[in-house]
Amino acid sequence: MKRKRGAVMQKNEAPVPSGKLARGKTVGIAVARVGAKKLAHATKRVLLGKASQEKADARFNEDSARLIFEALVTLRGSALKVAQLLSLEMDLLPEPYQKELSKSCYRVPPLNRALARKMFIAGLGKSPEDVFAEFDYDAFAAASLGQVHKAVLRDGRPIAVKLQYPGIRQSLRSDLAILRGLVAAVPQTQKGKFGAALEEIETRLLEEADYFIEAENTKIFHKFLASASPNITTPETHPDFCSGTILTTSLLPGAHMDEWLATKPAQKERDKAAQEIFEANIGLFYELNTIHADPNPGNYLFGDGDKVGLLDFGCVKKLTPGFVGQYKRFLRAITGGSKKEIIECCRNFELISNNNAGDVETLYENLLRPFNEWVALPYKTDFFDFNKNPDYCSKGREFYSAIANHKSKTTELNPNFIFVDRTRYGLYRIFEKLGARVAFKNKWEFERL
Repeated sequence: MKRKRGAVMQKNEAPVPSGKLARGKTVGIAVARVGAKKLAHATKRVLLGKASQEKADARFNEDSARLIFEALVTLRGSALKVAQLLSLEMDLLPEPYQKELSKSCYRVPPLNRALARKMFIAGLGKSPEDVFAEFDYDAFAAASLGQVHKAVLRDGRPIAVKLQYPGIRQSLRSDLAILRGLVAAVPQTQKGKFGAALEEIETRLLEEADYFIEAENTKIFHKFLASASPNITTPETHPDFCSGTILTTSLLPGAHMDEWLATKPAQKERDKAAQEIFEANIGLFYELNTIHADPNPGNYLFGDGDKVGLLDFGCVKKLTPGFVGQYKRFLRAITGGSKKEIIECCRNFELISNNNAGDVETLYENLLRPFNEWVALPYKTDFFDFNKNPDYCSKGREFYSAIANHKSKTTELNPNFIFVDRTRYGLYRIFEKLGARVAFKNKWEFERL
């Protein structure tokens, strides 16, 4: 089966396990297989020299990563959403795990034609032939919660039809408990971070499983970005062909990031694409008080002239005007305010406890000042070059981890602050992969500068 943008994906002929027992068995088998490989690897490793040990370690990581990804593909749903989350945080896992988990963004083997037809009828009560002039049963893209098919309306317009995998809603909550079994197969130093990631995705997953919500989000983003960021293209919805498990939209042109980068686009093209993405997201934050909270590379399309396509509006976070104003004050403080202003903003976001627990001065100097300087760095120059700052994102991850570890011993961070900053971090990883130069100063945050 050929995907729309050139890559080949093999069909997954097996149905998605829907019961807790069946899904738990899938995880158990994967953990057992990795465990057996780990035991065999440890036994063999002691007999090898240093160079041979490194090669054996690499093979073990590659084999383990493949087994974990295969289990996640079988489970789909929240299991694959975990893979998407971890694939964005590339500094958390060894390279073989990064490579395998990055496939979860848009390269998951789709379900076969018979299952696709069954999914469509279950969602709309009619067959694709009853509704459309054409329908391609071979999905051209597939990810965590569903797969996407090309179709043609009766009036000749090409469209994209996303079908939700069966049993997704029923399995979401139980999956989060089951998936903790996979922690045993993750490198020891990363187990805490893996477990923490599971907690964050639960709320958004329940919203993403309702395609009526995504259809409404898509309309809101399309209307705003059509005028505010005309070089960011978004699909239009076709509500007559939508349901809780089916989303039908216009079909956007373009290639996914890896495919586009393989064509070796010029620096100017990569810079422009990154700038468009940044300004669109900043505009959404300050004008609509909303963020597209799933900044994985699979949600962007490139190569359609100056246009960048933005997809998938299931994971959207709405914020209060008060929080957005507070965040603006925070950025202004750390890029040019006094120490007193910075500490006050840190208190507002509970980076410093409001009950004065601990030594504020020590906490500020050892943790918050370096973090704030990291956040402010891209704003200190006309264009921040991610090629010339290859460790910028990895340093940020160290700061986020240090703050999270500190707060776990005192009070919880403002959850909105965590969500917004994780989204911003995800965008930075995209800019890093693009090797782009981005102008961070913008009219919303620095109109008086």
